[in-house]
Amino acid sequence: MSASMLPPEFVEALRKITARLAESDVVWVLTGSAGLAIKGIPLTPHDIDIQTDRTGVETFARLFADEMVKAPTFWESEHTRSWFAVFDIDGVKMEVMGDMQHRDEEDGWEEPPNLAALRLTIQVAEMRIPTLSLDYEEEAYRSMGRHDKAALIGQYLRIC
Repeated sequence: MSASMLPPEFVEALRKITARLAESDVVWVLTGSAGLAIKGIPLTPHDIDIQTDRTGVETFARLFADEMVKAPTFWESEHTRSWFAVFDIDGVKMEVMGDMQHRDEEDGWEEPPNLAALRLTIQVAEMRIPTLSLDYEEEAYRSMGRHDKAALIGQYLRIC
């Protein structure tokens, strides 16, 4: 995989992220528009979205304390809830979500995903970036009520 779909400042931010996390045991994945762009979907990312668990969010807060914009807090919307923190990595916004849950059909909450079992690693420049399958991402966007993004992923899957 090439980093050509990512702006250069995003590649540099990912370099910093992977370097700082290299010695940790944090299970994390790159998601959102940056995660889709590195898989070849033609999107211009506006931030870096990372999924992990609650402990992972706290580890990010410790490792990126100087770049923290919003300390870890619990956040909930109509379709999604998670632990959440925001960072600024050399001008690139990074949102870290931990123990993300989607609302289920009975108006309860699904269990957080087992990221260790779901993650796939792809090569971006000289980095190995953990991410999720496009099939999983398509369903996750659907669960969040983001049908436009789910449709884009589905369309991409059909032509590949």
